Amino acid sequence: MSDHITKTIEDLKLKVSEHEEAARRTKHMANELCSMAGMEKIYADVDTPKAHKPTHLRGDEYYGKGQATAVREYLELRKATNKGPATIDEIHDALSAGGYQFDAKLGKRGMAIAIAKNTHTFHKLPNGKIGLMEWYPDVKESKSKKGSEEQSPDSGNEKPDSAEETT
Repeated sequence: MSDHITKTIEDLKLKVSEHEEAARRTKHMANELCSMAGMEKIYADVDTPKAHKPTHLRGDEYYGKGQATAVREYLELRKATNKGPATIDEIHDALSAGGYQFDAKLGKRGMAIAIAKNTHTFHKLPNGKIGLMEWYPDVKESKSKKGSEEQSPDSGNEKPDSAEETT
């Protein structure tokens, strides 16, 4: 087979995978509505990963997308290929390879800060890897964020000194 035909087949396989992922998200949403209504889930195959998920990224996979959307899509791709959570370096490298254009001044650091602030979507594991919060339904919102919210009313206008932080 020629390289052109092989590339076209790979592109078509990727397109099918994208449609399957969209269908999976819709099924998941329908299951969530059933659950909220006290009904039995109607799609049992929602969380079953497909064996032929793409393992490579197109050069324009994340081009023009918002950062949180690109990170979420990359993490979903990793989960679908049974790779799970990723480090900041892995996420940054994949988004760059997929055409995402980082802010020249902030780059990887800015992405890490944005992920850390978005605790409703992303979750940092104790090993430092990042996953989607929806993967960990038994985990509550980040304790450090809750802790800082609890400390701020007591701390007044000044920053607490080190002795107070360690006790």
